[in-house]
Amino acid sequence: MVKQPWTTRPFDSAKPIEMPIFEFKTGNYTGEVAHLDHSIYNMPLRRDIVKNVFDYWNDKDRYILKKTKSFGEVAGSGKKPVQQKGRGASRQGNRRAPQRKGGGVAHGPVPRCLAFPINHKLRLMALKTLLSAKLYENKIILINSEAIEYPKTTFL
Repeated sequence: MVKQPWTTRPFDSAKPIEMPIFEFKTGNYTGEVAHLDHSIYNMPLRRDIVKNVFDYWNDKDRYILKKTKSFGEVAGSGKKPVQQKGRGASRQGNRRAPQRKGGGVAHGPVPRCLAFPINHKLRLMALKTLLSAKLYENKIILINSEAIEYPKTTFL
């Protein structure tokens, strides 16, 4: 077992990474070979970075729009409802207090954005990591050109 899996690269750095190029229309091998860059297609698998970027894209446009009225937003006066001493009951300071009926909510929800910043370099590193993983799993195919004669999905 590898002690540091985040440092192991999928391909040998001494050998060039070569990929065959296929024709788009027929799917046949063209006889050409593309040499891929080790700095892009030979990155170690960093699941933590991929997960952080995945969470960034999921939460980028998420908002919580729930809101309750707080102590200062509830309608009512600031007059002291009862006297401070002499009644044998608890002290009451305001009709809008959270413990009273019709009062504001103490720590209620407020509208907020759930987005968080992430560095551009981390996003690029996650993309390179995923490209390296897909190449290692043989799930990438290179084509010579994507030009088609007529724009129909039946051709694709």
